[in-house]
Amino acid sequence: MRCRSRSSTTSRPAAVPSTPLYQVRCWQYGRLLFEARDVELSGDVAGLKLRGTDRNRQPVIVTDTGNATCLIRSVPATRR
Repeated sequence: MRCRSRSSTTSRPAAVPSTPLYQVRCWQYGRLLFEARDVELSGDVAGLKLRGTDRNRQPVIVTDTGNATCLIRSVPATRR
């Protein structure tokens, strides 16, 4: 029996994370405060105002923190 080792140049597809990732954008008085991608959310979202889906059936959440309004969208697996 003969064994061959795989070449180190063989590329493997990147593993898809098991937890969903999100894009977070927050505004205050109409100005964008910050934008973050590939954010993991834990459980409940504080100040939840609206939860729905976009045209691609991905989750969309609008929340109000008292100081800012945030839009939280799921990052599609194809764009990770």
